[in-house]
Amino acid sequence: MKEKLKIGIYSFSSCEGCRHEIINLGERLIKTLEEYNIELVHEELLGLKEEAKEYDIVFIEGAITSKKEIDKAIELRKKSKIIVALGTCACLGGVSSLLNSLSIPLKGLSLDQVIKVDYKLRGCPINAQEFLNLLKTLALGLEYKQGEKRFEYCKERIVSINDYILSLDGSKCVVCGRCIYICKALGISALGTLYRGINICVSTPFGEPFSNTNCVFCGLCALHCPVGAITYRYDLHDVQKALKETNLKLYIEPEVLACLAEYFGINEPLRIITALKNIGFDEVILWSPLYNLKTDKEKIIIPYSYAEYKYLKDLAPNLLSHAYKPPELTLKSDEVLATPCVARKIYNGKVITTQELLRLIAKEPIKLLPQGKFDNILIPYEFEKAIKVEGPKEIHDILSEILKGNIREGEIIIYLCPGACYMGGGQLYYSTDMSYEIRRKLSKKIIYEATKDKRTTYIVP
Repeated sequence: MKEKLKIGIYSFSSCEGCRHEIINLGERLIKTLEEYNIELVHEELLGLKEEAKEYDIVFIEGAITSKKEIDKAIELRKKSKIIVALGTCACLGGVSSLLNSLSIPLKGLSLDQVIKVDYKLRGCPINAQEFLNLLKTLALGLEYKQGEKRFEYCKERIVSINDYILSLDGSKCVVCGRCIYICKALGISALGTLYRGINICVSTPFGEPFSNTNCVFCGLCALHCPVGAITYRYDLHDVQKALKETNLKLYIEPEVLACLAEYFGINEPLRIITALKNIGFDEVILWSPLYNLKTDKEKIIIPYSYAEYKYLKDLAPNLLSHAYKPPELTLKSDEVLATPCVARKIYNGKVITTQELLRLIAKEPIKLLPQGKFDNILIPYEFEKAIKVEGPKEIHDILSEILKGNIREGEIIIYLCPGACYMGGGQLYYSTDMSYEIRRKLSKKIIYEATKDKRTTYIVP
């Protein structure tokens, strides 16, 4: 008969709840020890105070809060083949770790901050059945395959959707529901859930491509997805390749520069122009999507992008006759557009968002660079008196007034994204509650610096 497996159960600073879970197994514990030829050498709760010279497995509960416990942990590590951390205190430091912020010598350390730990049983207290499963597996000389969570996430169905602009990778989705909430808040509801229980997954209706739904490609679902399950088409690699081969013109919207300036913590956004020139752009041109829009006395509504136009088309098609159609932008092979708006990726050519542009200039020493100048300024002044309306509720209210005949003249610029282009789907995820105001002020500064010597006024919402 093979030699018995020797195990010990020890405790440092804790409530000993995990050890009580083990003792409460009662007959199940005794049966397991007998069936798998295991000798429990040390467990003081059972009156077993002797210690073995060598252990096969040692289970340790509790955080380490003294030099004495550090020395004991090191001793147990030296004479044990396998060390298992029991519970939250041993795995993470538990309540004792709250002492670390105080200027006192007593600290609360997790076990792996002192010695090498082979396995961790998480929980407060641990799951007793999980303890038995681990003990049986190790007794058989097998490796215990352990997940990071007590219960492994089980995904039975996966829905993935690939489309021209937006894509959904169902294997990454954790069904948190943020994308569904945002889409519904916009009044679009192009995303929802399919099936129930462990089969639940995020999808468009019937798994159709986004372009076959009422999706407007605002990109807010991608911006707020915490795991990158929803993404939009990246043109970054094409731009990087082109920068090595030819001279490029960059058309850039002021909201992009404002967002990047906030990210780098600078109050001189035009430093970024110098960075753009350093990485290879031959020309940097300040651009607005309203630049080529011609005034029309019959038109009232100005959709700021394709997203607003499609939203209007789906929500109130009878108002299209009162709306401008966003002008098409055809980019040449040597031209790139940098935009806060994912919906502008419907344009042919290289269209990159603020997120993509950041990757190009992330390594530039922005704060040390001098301010640059735009090579051209393509922004309008025809619509300086237009009313600016941000967000779906506000758009719905203003459209209702137009339908009632209460508004018959003037011009209204509508922005579907709450916070307009400052908080668009292609922008960086906002870092603070003040991001909107910071980006807005920086945009105004950019326009002022660019146009102070010219008779040009940009529309700042």
